[in-house]
Amino acid sequence: MSFKILLSLLVITNAFFIGCSTTDDIDINSAEKAFKEAKEYEDDERYEEAQRRYEEIKNKFPYSSWAKESDLRIAEIYYKKEDFSTAALSYSNFKFLYPNHPQIAYVSLQLALSYFNQLPPTIDRDLSKGHNAIQEFNLVLQKYPGTEFAKVAADKKKITEDKLAEKELYIADFYYKRDHYLSALKRYENLLTMPGPESITKTAYYKGAVSALEIGELNKAKQLIQTLKQKYPTSDEARDTEDLKAKYGI
Repeated sequence: MSFKILLSLLVITNAFFIGCSTTDDIDINSAEKAFKEAKEYEDDERYEEAQRRYEEIKNKFPYSSWAKESDLRIAEIYYKKEDFSTAALSYSNFKFLYPNHPQIAYVSLQLALSYFNQLPPTIDRDLSKGHNAIQEFNLVLQKYPGTEFAKVAADKKKITEDKLAEKELYIADFYYKRDHYLSALKRYENLLTMPGPESITKTAYYKGAVSALEIGELNKAKQLIQTLKQKYPTSDEARDTEDLKAKYGI
């Protein structure tokens, strides 16, 4: 065997044994110091450097508590950078790996907020992340009732529900204005199964009744009108149904 080959084997073998070192070799004090330094970078908003150092902690001290905390800090950095889709993935992974972590209630709320913050400012765009947000807000409300986390979850959940209802009304009205009454009716009926502002619910009853009348669904129209009058007897929409009787002969 040549000297070069022997030397190569010695290098590979040495690297193997270094890589297979046990947790007894971990210098916990070094891990804590490295974490504090990474946190200082994070606090100074030097996020790229902070993230790089947190990743180093995870690689060098994988079995230490500081590796776990680094996972959480990395998720937080994504959130601070407004990379909400990656933040959601990071928080979700953290919940899966560390379900009994002392800050798991906070992490659960952050996961929900990461979905919430992906919602566009206008309802004419994709709001599908709203359903993910509501699901996660519900988990916070169920698991941590009476906490500040639950209070935030309840407030944000209502905002999300209202936005989804506005979106559904937007689509229903789109069909309604174009005389596509069957499609409109389906959307208005769907709205009546969703939580949302009272104003939208009243509109859904009234325009749903009109749509039903336009396609000859007389019984369905009568049912919608009756329910509207029972629930909102003094509303403008309930009064306007009187005109429908004359127009459609009901």
